Amino acid sequence: MSALVLAALLSIAAAPVVASPNLSAMGWEMRVLVIFGTEHDAEFAEQRRLLEAHAAGLEDRDMLVVGVVGDRIEPIFGDTLPVDAATLRRQLAHDGDDFAIVLLGKDGGVKLRQDQPIAPAELFAFIDAMPVRRTEMSGEG
Repeated sequence: MSALVLAALLSIAAAPVVASPNLSAMGWEMRVLVIFGTEHDAEFAEQRRLLEAHAAGLEDRDMLVVGVVGDRIEPIFGDTLPVDAATLRRQLAHDGDDFAIVLLGKDGGVKLRQDQPIAPAELFAFIDAMPVRRTEMSGEG
Protein backbone atom coordinates (compact mmCIF):
# COMPACT_ATOMS: atom_id res chain seq x y z
CA MET A 1 0.00 0.00 0.00
CA SER A 2 1.45 3.34 -0.97
CA ALA A 3 2.18 5.99 1.68
CA LEU A 4 -0.36 8.30 0.03
CA VAL A 5 -3.17 5.73 0.21
CA LEU A 6 -2.24 4.90 3.81
CA ALA A 7 -2.28 8.60 4.74
CA ALA A 8 -5.71 9.00 3.12
CA LEU A 9 -7.09 5.99 4.99
CA LEU A 10 -5.69 7.23 8.28
CA SER A 11 -7.23 10.67 7.78
CA ILE A 12 -10.62 9.04 7.13
CA ALA A 13 -10.28 6.82 10.22
CA ALA A 14 -9.31 9.85 12.31
CA ALA A 15 -12.39 11.84 11.33
CA PRO A 16 -14.30 13.03 14.39
CA VAL A 17 -17.58 11.48 15.40
CA VAL A 18 -19.11 14.97 15.54
CA ALA A 19 -20.30 15.60 12.00
CA SER A 20 -19.37 19.20 11.26
CA PRO A 21 -16.78 20.29 8.75
CA ASN A 22 -15.77 23.12 11.09
CA LEU A 23 -15.39 20.93 14.16
CA SER A 24 -13.66 18.30 12.05
CA ALA A 25 -10.91 20.79 11.31
CA MET A 26 -10.08 20.85 15.03
CA GLY A 27 -9.63 17.08 15.21
CA TRP A 28 -6.48 15.87 16.93
CA GLU A 29 -5.59 19.39 18.09
CA MET A 30 -7.87 20.26 21.00
CA ARG A 31 -10.12 18.65 23.58
CA VAL A 32 -13.33 20.65 23.86
CA LEU A 33 -15.44 21.00 26.98
CA VAL A 34 -18.87 22.44 26.29
CA ILE A 35 -20.86 23.79 29.23
CA PHE A 36 -24.58 24.26 28.62
CA GLY A 37 -26.65 26.49 30.87
CA THR A 38 -28.25 29.87 31.34
CA GLU A 39 -26.92 33.23 32.50
CA HIS A 40 -28.56 32.76 35.91
CA ASP A 41 -27.70 29.07 36.32
CA ALA A 42 -25.75 28.53 39.57
CA GLU A 43 -24.23 25.28 38.26
CA PHE A 44 -23.04 27.01 35.08
CA ALA A 45 -21.44 29.82 37.11
CA GLU A 46 -19.81 27.33 39.50
CA GLN A 47 -18.40 25.20 36.68
CA ARG A 48 -17.02 28.27 34.98
CA ARG A 49 -15.42 29.54 38.20
CA LEU A 50 -13.85 26.16 38.96
CA LEU A 51 -12.32 25.84 35.50
CA GLU A 52 -11.10 29.44 35.26
CA ALA A 53 -9.09 28.82 38.44
CA HIS A 54 -7.25 25.92 36.73
CA ALA A 55 -6.06 27.49 33.49
CA ALA A 56 -2.64 25.79 33.65
CA GLY A 57 -4.24 22.34 33.80
CA LEU A 58 -6.54 23.19 30.91
CA GLU A 59 -3.65 24.46 28.83
CA ASP A 60 -1.52 21.41 29.63
CA ARG A 61 -4.30 19.15 28.33
CA ASP A 62 -4.89 21.15 25.13
CA MET A 63 -8.36 22.19 26.25
CA LEU A 64 -10.83 24.59 24.79
CA VAL A 65 -13.76 25.44 27.08
CA VAL A 66 -16.89 27.16 25.84
CA GLY A 67 -20.25 27.93 27.34
CA VAL A 68 -23.47 27.65 25.39
CA VAL A 69 -25.99 30.10 26.77
CA GLY A 70 -29.17 30.46 24.76
CA ASP A 71 -28.21 31.20 21.18
CA ARG A 72 -24.61 32.24 21.80
CA ILE A 73 -21.26 30.62 22.51
CA GLU A 74 -19.09 32.19 25.21
CA PRO A 75 -15.36 31.44 25.24
CA ILE A 76 -14.31 30.43 28.76
CA PHE A 77 -10.81 29.15 28.08
CA GLY A 78 -9.08 29.46 24.74
CA ASP A 79 -10.75 30.55 21.54
CA THR A 80 -14.33 29.95 20.55
CA LEU A 81 -15.60 27.18 18.30
CA PRO A 82 -16.11 27.68 14.56
CA VAL A 83 -19.81 26.81 14.86
CA ASP A 84 -22.89 28.56 16.18
CA ALA A 85 -24.80 27.57 19.31
CA ALA A 86 -27.70 25.99 17.39
CA THR A 87 -25.34 23.73 15.45
CA LEU A 88 -23.50 22.73 18.60
CA ARG A 89 -26.76 21.99 20.42
CA ARG A 90 -27.95 19.84 17.53
CA GLN A 91 -24.66 17.95 17.18
CA LEU A 92 -24.41 17.29 20.90
CA ALA A 93 -28.13 16.50 21.28
CA HIS A 94 -28.78 19.19 23.88
CA ASP A 95 -31.84 21.22 23.02
CA GLY A 96 -32.85 22.59 26.44
CA ASP A 97 -31.45 25.10 28.88
CA ASP A 98 -30.61 22.50 31.51
CA PHE A 99 -27.06 22.47 32.83
CA ALA A 100 -24.79 19.87 31.24
CA ILE A 101 -21.16 19.38 30.34
CA VAL A 102 -19.93 17.49 27.31
CA LEU A 103 -16.28 16.62 26.79
CA LEU A 104 -15.10 15.97 23.25
CA GLY A 105 -11.81 14.15 22.82
CA LYS A 106 -9.20 15.10 20.28
CA ASP A 107 -10.84 12.61 17.93
CA GLY A 108 -14.08 14.62 18.15
CA GLY A 109 -15.97 11.86 19.97
CA VAL A 110 -18.04 12.48 23.08
CA LYS A 111 -15.99 11.18 26.00
CA LEU A 112 -18.04 12.45 28.93
CA ARG A 113 -21.53 13.84 29.39
CA GLN A 114 -23.03 14.72 32.73
CA ASP A 115 -25.60 17.01 34.28
CA GLN A 116 -23.59 18.05 37.35
CA PRO A 117 -20.51 20.28 37.60
CA ILE A 118 -17.22 18.41 37.62
CA ALA A 119 -14.26 19.22 39.83
CA PRO A 120 -11.13 20.08 37.83
CA ALA A 121 -9.17 17.29 39.55
CA GLU A 122 -11.81 14.75 38.50
CA LEU A 123 -11.91 16.12 34.93
CA PHE A 124 -8.12 16.08 34.66
CA ALA A 125 -7.90 12.51 36.03
CA PHE A 126 -10.52 11.41 33.50
CA ILE A 127 -8.62 13.03 30.62
CA ASP A 128 -5.26 11.75 31.85
CA ALA A 129 -6.60 8.19 31.68
CA MET A 130 -7.44 8.53 27.96
CA PRO A 131 -5.11 6.71 25.56
CA VAL A 132 -4.21 9.82 23.53
CA ARG A 133 -3.41 11.78 26.70
CA ARG A 134 -1.33 8.90 28.10
CA THR A 135 0.71 8.97 24.89
CA GLU A 136 1.13 12.73 25.22
CA MET A 137 2.32 12.39 28.81
CA SER A 138 4.83 9.70 27.87
CA GLY A 139 6.46 12.12 25.44
CA GLU A 140 5.62 10.03 22.38
CA GLY A 141 2.80 12.24 21.11
